[in-house]
Amino acid sequence: MTPGTEGKTDKTESPVWYIMRHLEMDRFKSWFDAMNLARIDKGCSIIESFYPYDFLKGRRESGQEAYREFHGIVFLKAKEDDIKELIDDKWNQAFYVRLRYFYDTMTHKPATISEKLMNEFFTHCVKYRGRFELIPSIDGIEAKDRVEIKQGPFAGHQALVVSVRHSKGELNLQLAIELVTGLMYIKMSDVKANQVVILDRQPTDAIRNDFIEYTQEKILTIYSHRVNTVNDKETRKKDLQILNRLSHYRYYQVENFAAKVHFTALMLICARLRKNVNDEASLKEEVLRLLAEINKRSESKASTDIRAYLWIALYICTDDPNYRDACKEYIRTANPKSAKLRKFVRLMRKGKKV
Repeated sequence: MTPGTEGKTDKTESPVWYIMRHLEMDRFKSWFDAMNLARIDKGCSIIESFYPYDFLKGRRESGQEAYREFHGIVFLKAKEDDIKELIDDKWNQAFYVRLRYFYDTMTHKPATISEKLMNEFFTHCVKYRGRFELIPSIDGIEAKDRVEIKQGPFAGHQALVVSVRHSKGELNLQLAIELVTGLMYIKMSDVKANQVVILDRQPTDAIRNDFIEYTQEKILTIYSHRVNTVNDKETRKKDLQILNRLSHYRYYQVENFAAKVHFTALMLICARLRKNVNDEASLKEEVLRLLAEINKRSESKASTDIRAYLWIALYICTDDPNYRDACKEYIRTANPKSAKLRKFVRLMRKGKKV
């Protein structure tokens, strides 16, 4: 600390990760999302959050929920003044959210975590959870898992999970069971851990492809809402929740080069939509590096959809008309088959800043 600065607040300080306590998960999330929407409306960066319990609560040991101690914990990336503002907010008290610091037992100061350690934590969660459709997951089951039913009229039968739906704290499954007479679809409501057992999961490549497709679909939908000025409060809150969830996967490792480029472009758009200045700056740098790498390749390899996605992401972030015009020319001359790419470009051509 520079001599003479004790007791003064550094207005240029960088956000850090604070470990915080709260009283009740659902109340806190609802209140926190409303706070972030207000920050977006004021042109401020959102306060990033990470709920470890959402990632880890599906893992069980001897029939009991592991990591229960994380239930009242949230990690918030913010400046000290922003954290104090949250704690002092009147609704923090009125809705019994009770956001409080988690104190370091050694120093008796608010506990913080380095960016490096948080990145390692994200990577760990991604590695062991695989796909964000698991968040939140009551029992660690996801679409396309092969399971065995342990209770009920179909006990002993194996089935393929067609869809997973969460409703009011319940896990509801649609299953496809192979019977002698053909395929039967059934639904199971409020599924408990002892009712089904996971037997097998998709190959890694299939998970990766579904992962990127899902990411693209969600980003495109939310971008459409922003361009078309959808101001419904519940829609905006749901969009922000999805963006926050997707953002935790910006460290996701994709081996295939084309998939990596596509995914990085989507993550840059995600950062822009979230108004996360730090993530946007680092991802923009990576996108520019990837674009330069593609431009060095032969024309036959470079003239692909993935370059167009980089242009789209850069235009959304910079409003540089050169990127928009390059996309328009690519659509006109290459006539790409991707309907989602065409929709991105149509939305982009409206010129709406997000």
